[in-house]
Amino acid sequence: MMNSYKLAERINSDVNASVTYKTDLAQYGTPEHWCLPTDFGDCEDYALTLDATQHKQAHRLVLSVVLLCLSQRLQHLCVFPSKG
Repeated sequence: MMNSYKLAERINSDVNASVTYKTDLAQYGTPEHWCLPTDFGDCEDYALTLDATQHKQAHRLVLSVVLLCLSQRLQHLCVFPSKG
């Protein structure tokens, strides 16, 4: 059985390889559009996909948190934190 860190690492790698970054403005013509991406997505789409994949592959209920952040460059970011 894979430990939780290795599972989170594998899920992160799989999601990063399956989704190409594209802003919501470029993809949908709106500054924000939250969804599970098929081929393209931005930070919150990655976070939602990581969460959904973790729930599916871990086969257990996990309390999920998505953090909305503001970078030093005043860019909005969305991240899915992982407990180490």
